[in-house]
Amino acid sequence: MKFKYPMLLSAVTRPLLVVATFAGSLSAASISWDGDTSTDFASDANWVGNLAPSDDLLTDTAVFSGPVTANQPELSLGDRSVFGLDFQSGGWTLGGSSTLFLGGDITSAGDNEIAVRLNVANAELKTISAAAGTSLVLNDISADNANRGNLTIGGEGTIYMEGGTTTRI
Repeated sequence: MKFKYPMLLSAVTRPLLVVATFAGSLSAASISWDGDTSTDFASDANWVGNLAPSDDLLTDTAVFSGPVTANQPELSLGDRSVFGLDFQSGGWTLGGSSTLFLGGDITSAGDNEIAVRLNVANAELKTISAAAGTSLVLNDISADNANRGNLTIGGEGTIYMEGGTTTRI
């Protein structure tokens, strides 16, 4: 079958193909901490591939795995956003005086601590979980008041929500 308007069809379908291809590349990536140069969470040089997780709620998951590095991650030079946090081993402390806004889930496979202010932005359908036999300490956690939703505390481990200045869910 021949199309009567092949140029028109290709002009219409070409942008759709570009949009579909671009949309597929927006999926969340896992980016691993290596702490090569400092404790600065936002510094590209401290992440595998020299690229820090995107400063937004939709794109990247910050991964902490293997042996704990001498430079533990800190968030002290300003607030930051990340999609998720994935602690694949124990002994990590995410510290600092700034706020980390979280768009996705937190998973912890070892004993870890989040000592930075944590805001579970748009708390709809988020899960915080700790693996069996492990603990996760959240020192200062709050949910975005404008967009409350469901926050699931899961896993077979222990999750401590300790009193910070704004601990509230």
